[in-house]
Amino acid sequence: MSGARLLTLAGADIVGDVLGNLFTDCAVGAPVTYAFVQVVNATTGALTGSRTWLDVDSAGAVVNLAVADGGVARAGSYSYGSPAVPTFGAVPTSYAAGLSLPDLAVGQKCLICVRRDPTSATTAYPERNAIRGQSTGPA
Repeated sequence: MSGARLLTLAGADIVGDVLGNLFTDCAVGAPVTYAFVQVVNATTGALTGSRTWLDVDSAGAVVNLAVADGGVARAGSYSYGSPAVPTFGAVPTSYAAGLSLPDLAVGQKCLICVRRDPTSATTAYPERNAIRGQSTGPA
């Protein structure tokens, strides 16, 4: 998303196009894991109409995406603690099918959750899957 920063729950930047940026390598048959991602408005204006989706590598682990924390926009200083794992639906793989995020004023954030299920993967590198997003607002 243009102007949005993606952060771990601990506040570390999630760098795009880097293997292992969200999950560590795993072997086929490893347990299901979850990664919570803070989407932070790092622009000088509101981000509106934001959607997020996944670029999915069919050879990788099964991944899915859900909006967490009830889809609430929070202040940048808000601490999520140990958020509950949300309910997952169909895998969003395009802007049109993407999950809607709340409008974010400057400095606000929301939470999404990525689920990785490597039990039937044909590769040990599910990080080939990528979180994508698009919004309307300043860059």
